[in-house]
Amino acid sequence: MEGQQTAPVTIQPGSVVEKGLVVGAVVGGRYELRALLGEGGMGAVFLAHDEVLGADVALKFVLRDLTHREQDLRRLRAEVLLAQRASHPNVCRTYDLEELDGLLFIKMEYVAGETLARRLAREAKVSIDELLRLARAITAGLEAAHAQGVVHCDLKPENILIEHGTKRPVLMDFGIARATARGTTSGDSLFWGTPAYMAPEQLSGGSVDARTDLYALGCVLYQLAVGEVPYPEVTSSRSALHYLDEPIPDPRVRRPDLPFWLAAIIRKLLVKDPRQRYPHAAALRAALAGPLRLEGRRLWIPFVAAVVLGLGAIGVYRSMGHKVEWHADSRVRVPAYEEHAGSPNISPDGRWLAYISDREGPWRLYVEPISGGPARVLPWEGLLYPVRWAHDSQSLLGVVYKDARVVRVPMVGGAVEEVARPAVDVADCKGRLVLRTRGDGQCATCYRWTAQEGTGEGARWREILRVPEAAVIRAMHCDPSGRQLTFAALLQPQTGGMVQQADIYVLDIDSGSLRRLTFDHYYNDHPKFAPDGKTIIFSSNRSGAHELWEIPVQGGVAMPLTSSGGHTKSLPFDITPDGKLLIYNHESEADQLYAYRLDSPDRRRISHPLSQKLRQPFVTPDGRQLVILVTRQEKSYAVVLPLTGGEERILTAADAVALGLDGTELIFALNEEQGARILAMPLGGGEARRITHAPGPVSNLAVDREGWVHLAIRQGSARGGWRAPLAGGEAVRESAPGALLVLPAPVGGWQLVGFERPDKGFRWRLMGPGQPPPPPPLSEDPRSKASEAGLHVAWASDGKSWFSWNGTEIYRRFLAGRPEQLILRTELVNGMTVSSNTNTLFVVEDAGHTVRQVIANFGDRPRPVK
Repeated sequence: MEGQQTAPVTIQPGSVVEKGLVVGAVVGGRYELRALLGEGGMGAVFLAHDEVLGADVALKFVLRDLTHREQDLRRLRAEVLLAQRASHPNVCRTYDLEELDGLLFIKMEYVAGETLARRLAREAKVSIDELLRLARAITAGLEAAHAQGVVHCDLKPENILIEHGTKRPVLMDFGIARATARGTTSGDSLFWGTPAYMAPEQLSGGSVDARTDLYALGCVLYQLAVGEVPYPEVTSSRSALHYLDEPIPDPRVRRPDLPFWLAAIIRKLLVKDPRQRYPHAAALRAALAGPLRLEGRRLWIPFVAAVVLGLGAIGVYRSMGHKVEWHADSRVRVPAYEEHAGSPNISPDGRWLAYISDREGPWRLYVEPISGGPARVLPWEGLLYPVRWAHDSQSLLGVVYKDARVVRVPMVGGAVEEVARPAVDVADCKGRLVLRTRGDGQCATCYRWTAQEGTGEGARWREILRVPEAAVIRAMHCDPSGRQLTFAALLQPQTGGMVQQADIYVLDIDSGSLRRLTFDHYYNDHPKFAPDGKTIIFSSNRSGAHELWEIPVQGGVAMPLTSSGGHTKSLPFDITPDGKLLIYNHESEADQLYAYRLDSPDRRRISHPLSQKLRQPFVTPDGRQLVILVTRQEKSYAVVLPLTGGEERILTAADAVALGLDGTELIFALNEEQGARILAMPLGGGEARRITHAPGPVSNLAVDREGWVHLAIRQGSARGGWRAPLAGGEAVRESAPGALLVLPAPVGGWQLVGFERPDKGFRWRLMGPGQPPPPPPLSEDPRSKASEAGLHVAWASDGKSWFSWNGTEIYRRFLAGRPEQLILRTELVNGMTVSSNTNTLFVVEDAGHTVRQVIANFGDRPRPVK
């Protein structure tokens, strides 16, 4: 308990100290009260000396009215007995519940120190190193308590003590707040806990568990980072209910120097749905270890976990009366083949990953080590996918589309070998091939499964199952024993339209019996046996978006494994034989930022977003940083991206950006319901100053050398081009009718003026020094185009040339004397900027719909949880 005695403590009327509980009193002839440490809703806490043991202890005297309620007293005793089980250096030991001299009190370990709340009152936020130290220690204490079944339910800075000297954080009051709050009847006391730190399930009176404490810890870590709780307006349980639908705040908006991976951890702790938080403190402890390095690549743990959003919060299913939880850590990595990759398949020995990708042009078959390393290209030959591994892990099996041949593709050299025909699908079940074919002399529309019996010239094919015409049957997968197959199918004809329904089936290869596991007619797909053969994992859209689900092989209720937040297509995946790695496709719509050297054919990608939109880039004059708008989860931020290595940082929320005159200041717009605020902020961070207020939402900004900021407003009655003094002042409309934005050259007085044409096209026109922009429709730059998404023109630093995009190509155009130059061909551009020495062009390319594969390390397979 807190050992600070410098501030006097006021004794409230009606408290337990009214009956002689003062410093110097002796309770029960044993405990001498030496200092009053604090008083709150429960009662008073004293530092006492135990005359019998000769040691200092902390005594928490409980509210008087609780002692008269037998049911509440039993509950308090049960909570104290539970709290006694938690033993850890970061947990305050609870010794006993005693009643002496008619007084009820809890005897606890005495720790000389001050509460984290008192420390935060002195310093609103802490350093990153201190935040990490506290986070890891508190998580270790929670992990030890949760392992004993002890849940705190009121974790907050007031219940975290920082020991003098050692600075060891110690958690206090495990479970006791819950027991006492249930014994009261008024207002917020019907809830236990403190509203600003309470998880949604706690506020709504639902069941609580370890994840409830993790939400509270997220609030504490957010407060340590930025100086206040995530939702400071919450002062009661009723007011907190209004924030259940609020988006999760990003602490980097308030604390730009906070590492991105640490901010992602905090945001994951604050997810409203407990299933999407870390499943337990052990998973959080692993994440707090920081960014890992594997095979020379840096792995941003929670960044991908935020995209996967739930791989660490694995679902729960009930099988044979036991609750089974997939205990996962959150270590993940993004392979080098992340763009447009699909159909992942892991070799039976767990060493190799096969997949298809079009990263080098046409779709090709690749194989690379799971542990990382160069990929090798295998013959493709128009194979249908998925292509599957043979049981010996030395070759792959596939079906050639044009003639239905089943072929074997050696992994290391050798010719492609035909092994059977015809077929539409093949699987290798422990060395026994199973084919699925369609049609024969008896039934042209039937599907047949046949198994290979024997080898060599004596091999024969035995029919396992025949079904009449079906709407769809999808890929097969064998169980670890090689005796069962699973597949997804809609075993009934369907006329017209795209098939969006299928259920999961299990086929016994020996007996030919067929068992149906799902009956919901959702889009269930890609079923695969888990390595232990007891469950089947599959993709389904039953939750509204496609996620991974798991169902017992013998039948039962399917439970979710992932909650990634909105996949539009089914998720091909695979899992390693030891059950530790899950590899699956992740869909996203993302942009990529590339740097193009103008004096060489070099093209370099400098951003690796999994799911975000980029626009309006600006490179600083020193060429060391790039400022860009990043849209994540429908919110737009100005992000500073180091070009020479280092971590990106969020500078501020913004809807349009530009650089100031010397490149050290960010000029940005924040759109509001009634117009937009135009502000300026140092690139290094700091307070923003007001420039002006625009009469409508601003889509683009530009700054000229004369000290004006030019604004483009494309909506409402204020539609058009506006400008305001950079030093601050009223915004006025630009003189030219129809002009949306003036983009001045860095030197020389030339301007590119953007006009919106009657057909809604947006074109740039070149204006000479001192020449007022002419009204449309005069001559225009034919090789220029722009949109609300980003600026598609950029001036060279000498003001003598500019770069423009015409929808298919980027050209460099000169004021006079030189022909235009074709720089590159690209059809999807979301903005561009050029370095101060004009040797590098930075271009945002819209990647559109991209499929990437994510590898997640899941640690141990499921184990029973009582």
